[in-house]
Amino acid sequence: MNALELNFYADWIEFLRHQLTEYGDPPKPGTSDEKVEFLYFNVVKRAIQPRPRRVNLPDGFKPPVDLEVDFEKFIADATAGVSLRPYLSRGLKDADYNDSCLNDWGIHHFHLGSVVESDGFFARRGPLLFARVTKECIYVCGFFSHGAWADYGVMEVLHTNWPTSLELFKLTGMIPVSPRPSPEELVQARRAGLMVPLQMLDGTLYTSPGGGITTAKLGLDVVSNADRHHDWIRCLENQVRDELPKLKQQIETTMNRKLRGFTFKLVFRDGLAFAIEHTSGVALELGPVPQ
Repeated sequence: MNALELNFYADWIEFLRHQLTEYGDPPKPGTSDEKVEFLYFNVVKRAIQPRPRRVNLPDGFKPPVDLEVDFEKFIADATAGVSLRPYLSRGLKDADYNDSCLNDWGIHHFHLGSVVESDGFFARRGPLLFARVTKECIYVCGFFSHGAWADYGVMEVLHTNWPTSLELFKLTGMIPVSPRPSPEELVQARRAGLMVPLQMLDGTLYTSPGGGITTAKLGLDVVSNADRHHDWIRCLENQVRDELPKLKQQIETTMNRKLRGFTFKLVFRDGLAFAIEHTSGVALELGPVPQ
């Protein structure tokens, strides 16, 4: 039997370290592999992937007069699929920063402006634009002051204008509490890593539309994404083992000689995963990287 060497998990972590470096926040020396996974998926969640999206406005919405031009540019960029990174928080440069409003309510906040500063972000001014972002749409909640991370008014706009967008998170069989937790209590709960049901004025209850928060303050979906990709990596290793007899013939035909062993490395190109055999360079396409 021919020897087979592969460690796709190590290759995966190497890839993630490189991606975090490209984002501008390389992992510190000694950062564990698990922590690297969490850092990467935390950045992915916060950094909106460029793609065309429909921008939905709530009834009666009007931007502040001094932000009308900047808001129109934001809509044009979002609709065209232009990167929205310049509008996001500078906290994006810190892969270890946990956005509690995003993790709990699924709300991004945007800084509108016309002057891009040296770090690639718009100069900060005025109120923030709060919105829920999905793969297809941006649901504008309105302009709110900096620090309105637990302002129920943000979610009341979503609930009133696009309740179907929250249907997946709706809770049934639960009794609303009176009074509902104050914004200050919600902030305290988030800081403690606690999940509190979102209660609307009409008594409707939702679980966290942002996926939820762990006691470590991470987004729950950040952890689940890391676990899901970990399992995917192990499946890729098994796929190569299963296909080794066929690959052996292809590789030895390419090399025109017998080999005593095979060493594979996992690499990524254009959203696809490949297993590359070290000696021959033969590549096996393993399929798309899960989103």
